[in-house]
Amino acid sequence: MAFALALIFIVQGLYGGMVAISRWVRGYTGFFILRPAGAAAYAMLLLASAPIFLFITRQMDGPAQLFLFALMPFAVFGHVLFLVAILLETGARWLGPSEMPVARTFDQADALVARKQYAEAEAAYRAELRADPACLEALLRLCRLLEQIGRPEESVRELSAAHEAALHDAPRQDAKTRRERLLCLTFALGDVLVERLEDSARACAVYERTLQVLFGCPEADPLRDRIKALDAVNYRSISEAAEAAQPSRLTL
Repeated sequence: MAFALALIFIVQGLYGGMVAISRWVRGYTGFFILRPAGAAAYAMLLLASAPIFLFITRQMDGPAQLFLFALMPFAVFGHVLFLVAILLETGARWLGPSEMPVARTFDQADALVARKQYAEAEAAYRAELRADPACLEALLRLCRLLEQIGRPEESVRELSAAHEAALHDAPRQDAKTRRERLLCLTFALGDVLVERLEDSARACAVYERTLQVLFGCPEADPLRDRIKALDAVNYRSISEAAEAAQPSRLTL
């Protein structure tokens, strides 16, 4: 039993050295003890196994003691190699290039939409929004789904609430994020109002509110073009209605 406890220090050192060589010679990074939690566990085991090894080897004599002393240099060398490997690994993580953010996906909800399981897809998108209320992509996908299943009024409500929040909360964000989020919500809300509900007056009001907040931003110029286009359509509609009503007035 005592001999087995002493071997823990030996085996751990040999394993640590092997991991260090595999990491920096072969480039393999899949070992658990190279991660912060694994390295902490390795260190705790080393603090426990080293005193036990020294105590037991002093108490032993004969071939078993010679065997342990013969292996001790290899074990110590392995522990030193592992310590160097951890220091290099930590330095590489701190000084190396930061990882690019991974694009968020909605594969599960999108698959439900493709299978026409609209209720489940809506629940999945709303769950994403509960987990991250600021996730614009989840909101837009939810609103597109609501339009697709014939509920554009609900889409307008969702987009209007997000647009109103963006108008008031935008100063807390950096300028670029503020413009991008607000413009995206404005365009999406305007499209639903014009194309689905045929409410161009309300769409113009949304565009004008956004222009007031983003006054002077070149990115907001397309909103002015939209307002002009809607005003032109409304003017033509009014003119056509007046022309259509004129003959009836002449016949009276």
